[in-house]
Amino acid sequence: MPRCKNIDHNLRIIFLHPNRCGGKSIEKIIFNRDPVKGSADHSLPKHFVKMFGEELWHNYYKFGFSRNPWDRSASLYFYRKNTLNYFPFSNFYEYLCNGIEEFPHDFITQSEYFFYKNSPINFIGKIENYQTDFLIVRQHLKINKDLPQLNRSKNRSHYRDLFDNTTKNIVEKWFYKDISNFGYIF
Repeated sequence: MPRCKNIDHNLRIIFLHPNRCGGKSIEKIIFNRDPVKGSADHSLPKHFVKMFGEELWHNYYKFGFSRNPWDRSASLYFYRKNTLNYFPFSNFYEYLCNGIEEFPHDFITQSEYFFYKNSPINFIGKIENYQTDFLIVRQHLKINKDLPQLNRSKNRSHYRDLFDNTTKNIVEKWFYKDISNFGYIF
């Protein structure tokens, strides 16, 4: 079972962190966790509920940040390709078609992080508006910390450059809930 580290009982908050959605920056300033490999907590709502109970889940402020699914898929691909000693895919298409076997976590929808029993968490910001949306979180938490940009991808072109119609449609099918729930377009 995941570790469920993104919880603060004093602040009464839970942070939901889909991978490649800027969460290590938040984990650093709110939970004082350095952004090293393996430090991120990608627990889902069901994990927090199992560990702490539904009453706590309903009474804590829950927030997270979403990311355009096409951009997130490209970021996941490059992150895996550039940081792993073993990456079994020769191109982006192979990763999208077969990656779920090697990296099932990459294919969990962001909606699974941000909805529990069809109810959304308190605040879902967008990476595309990261600094502005984080101000809402800061205001709620009554903290005055600036959000650093940690674990950012390097040497990567714009995500649109990676896609053709086939790969665009694959991501659209995998992440249709995110596209619908959060209003993303290619």
